[in-house]
Amino acid sequence: MSVETTQYTAPEAAMLLLREYREHRNQFRFLDDFDQAMSRMDDSVSKGLQLTREPLRTIAQRLFNVSKNGFFLIQVCEWKINYLADALLHALESRNPVSLTNNTRAIIEHLATLVFVVKSLEKLRESLDGQGSEKKINEAITKAEGILKRAYYGKSPKASGKEEAAPHVESECLAALEEHVPDIRDVYDYLWVNWGQA
Repeated sequence: MSVETTQYTAPEAAMLLLREYREHRNQFRFLDDFDQAMSRMDDSVSKGLQLTREPLRTIAQRLFNVSKNGFFLIQVCEWKINYLADALLHALESRNPVSLTNNTRAIIEHLATLVFVVKSLEKLRESLDGQGSEKKINEAITKAEGILKRAYYGKSPKASGKEEAAPHVESECLAALEEHVPDIRDVYDYLWVNWGQA
């Protein structure tokens, strides 16, 4: 039995990948209405917290808020990546190298930010695992809350302090993505040096 393999050019392979991404993304459209997706969860958590004593009530509420805010940020990144995937597909179809370069850089930055946010949530989970100290639990939650706040409301590092600064793309976000894609910085730098300053 012979298996026929199809050879694709790089643009053809990229277009297939982007179209496949869009098809998979469409399976999760029911989550696009964040308020509706979270309303039953909000009600359930609210009822459960009424029966919970302090300090567990406050800790549980904060953890729920971190989860909810993290989910919201993931949804925002997903939306942006979805639109960037459409822009990349259009750039490939129209053979527009400037648009392709700029949108590729943008999708790398958004994916890196998404990985940075998810990694901060993973660190929170790891720091809570088996933790019995209320002080350490609160410190871990505070750190995660700060990262989520920076990722959503962050300002230019030049105009604000570290606590208010948006995550830095190169030193924080690309560093997080580099753990999964070791050469991503080379790709990003190539796009910047060869096209970003044109």
